[in-house]
Amino acid sequence: MWNILGQLLHLSITDIIDIVLVAWIIYEFYMLIRGTIAFTVFLGIILIVVIYQVVNIFQLPMFSAFLGQFISAGIIMLIIVFQNEIKRFLSIIGTPLRKTRIFNQNERKRFLFFKLPNYDVSEKASEIIEAALHLSHEGFGALIAIEKNTVLQDIISTGIIINAEVNRKLIETIFYKNTPLHDGGMIIRKNTIVAARTIFPLAEETNFNDLYPSLGTRHRAAIGLSEQSDAVIIVVSEQNGAISIAYQGVLYYNLNTIEFQNKLLSFI
Repeated sequence: MWNILGQLLHLSITDIIDIVLVAWIIYEFYMLIRGTIAFTVFLGIILIVVIYQVVNIFQLPMFSAFLGQFISAGIIMLIIVFQNEIKRFLSIIGTPLRKTRIFNQNERKRFLFFKLPNYDVSEKASEIIEAALHLSHEGFGALIAIEKNTVLQDIISTGIIINAEVNRKLIETIFYKNTPLHDGGMIIRKNTIVAARTIFPLAEETNFNDLYPSLGTRHRAAIGLSEQSDAVIIVVSEQNGAISIAYQGVLYYNLNTIEFQNKLLSFI
């Protein structure tokens, strides 16, 4: 450890530039995946690297060799896991304009470790509630995800961008049967309908069928996204009009009007 401290005291200008460049690349990659599903994987990798360095400092050869082999074998897995993020990262590096970032500067919920103020989606909750109740009454299905801290950019990119203010009539129109956007899920960020016809990750089939044998793809998609993010997902069944909420991997099925309102407001 004293050797490391000694080396730090004798850093050259070239060494400092080298460190700054590596730190910049890590920071840019962090900002790219921050809040996405891949971010938890990134944190796990950082933790393993930190443990590996600590093990080397305390000279534990067997543990160090084990982690070293794991890290070496993990390079290929990282490329597979982060292939979409790597593509976007390279696109950012190749484009000098800041506006091409995945996250607009005004939309960032955090800067480094400081949380920034966010808009309250509950201002438009009544519009969402009324739309869901109307769709249920008319026999139309719906799948709506309300974004919280986990940025759903990877989900948004699978659908059609809307960027319109949350409005009951617009929500209803999008989910009417045979309209171009009624299939897939809607993403609501703050007070804006960001996208429609998006593709949600599905819950693991075996577990889903064991727990909910009578439910279909909409409910499976709602649970799948709720397992991988902190979004609040509303599901309206096309078959029986049941309104449900998926949150943190749990499905609250067939809620009555009061239960639906209370749970939605408490979750968002």
